Amino acid sequence: KMLAGSVAAVLKRPPSTALISLALRRFSIHNVDAVPLMYDDYDVDTNRHLSPLLICHGMLGSRNNWTSMAKQIHKKTGRRVVTVDARNHGDSPHTASMSYVEMAADIHKLIQLEIQKLVVVDISPVNQTFDV
Repeated sequence: KMLAGSVAAVLKRPPSTALISLALRRFSIHNVDAVPLMYDDYDVDTNRHLSPLLICHGMLGSRNNWTSMAKQIHKKTGRRVVTVDARNHGDSPHTASMSYVEMAADIHKLIQLEIQKLVVVDISPVNQTFDV
């Protein structure tokens, strides 16, 4: 119930990519080789007036941890929901290095390719990707 309440609180906030923009300003992620992340996109009968929701799993997790919750959020809100595997997690490419700047670059690449305006739900140490 606490998790569902937290997600509901995030959904009520105005959509913003401010955390990603902060990472772009503070670090040069443009010089980082971003990897193409694997993701699931719940985008059927979506309300286009609502910003998409990007859900990032916690440390040692994968996008599959969020499948059930993502489907319910999509079904109940009509919002497009995207769950993503971070580099070196789940089905995303496994690389020799994994820094917060690299993970921010990976997410930035996904956003540029697939999503323009979004709300981010991020859990555990992986959330440093957006605090960078």
